[in-house]
Amino acid sequence: MRGIIAGLMVLGAVAGCGGGEPAAGAVAPAVAHERMVAGLAGAYIWDCTLESDAGGAPWRFALQRRGEGNRAEVVVLEAGLSVTRRVEVRRDNAARVYTMRDGSRVLVATDGEVQARGKGVARASDHPTGRCRKGGQPA
Repeated sequence: MRGIIAGLMVLGAVAGCGGGEPAAGAVAPAVAHERMVAGLAGAYIWDCTLESDAGGAPWRFALQRRGEGNRAEVVVLEAGLSVTRRVEVRRDNAARVYTMRDGSRVLVATDGEVQARGKGVARASDHPTGRCRKGGQPA
C-alpha cells in the first residue's frame, strides 16, 4: 500500500499537481527528486546528484534496471520528465560506465563517487562530479 501511495505522489509531482507553491526555486526539483526516489522503493541501481561547476542547481537522476535476463536494460530517470532514456553499461574494473544516447558518459565507482564527461542531454559538461547512493538493484 505504501508503494502505491508513494507512486501516486510521484505521478502527482511529475504532473505538476503537487499543489501549493515551492518555497524556493532550487528546492522544488530536490523535493520532486526525493519523492521520485522514494516511490521507487529501492528498485534502482544508483540515486545520483552531480554538482554544477557554475554554481547552478545540481543534476539529480536515478539509474534503474528494467526487465529480466537478456532483455534487461538500464534507464535514466529524472523527476519531472516522463521520458526514460536507455543507457549502455560497461564495466571498468570495479566501476561502471553508463553511456547516454548522446555519447555522454557517467562513471560510478563502487563507493558512489561519480564523474561525468561529454555534452548534450546528459548535461555532463556542466555537472562533472558528485555522489550516488546505492539502491537495491545490482550494478
